Amino acid sequence: MHEYSVARDIVDRAVREAARQSATGVAAIYIALGTEASIDPEALALGIEVTAQGTVAGHAGIRVRRVPGCSVVLESLELGEL
Repeated sequence: MHEYSVARDIVDRAVREAARQSATGVAAIYIALGTEASIDPEALALGIEVTAQGTVAGHAGIRVRRVPGCSVVLESLELGEL
C-alpha cells in the first residue's frame, strides 16, 4: 500500500528530528493530509503506528488533519521523554 511507504518516511523523519534535538521520545506526530491525496487517513495512521514500533516514536499520538489539496505534510512533532 502507498500509505505504508508514506508512513515509513514520516516515522524516519520523526526519529531523525528527535535525535537531532536529543529527545528520547516523540509524544505526538501532526500531519496535514490533502483531501485530494489518494491516501486513506486511517491506513496512514495505522502505518505510522506499525512502522514506529520499537523506535522513539513508538508511543506517539498521531493527529491527521484534512486540508485542501493533494499533499501530505509532516506539520510538527511534539517531542518528549520515553
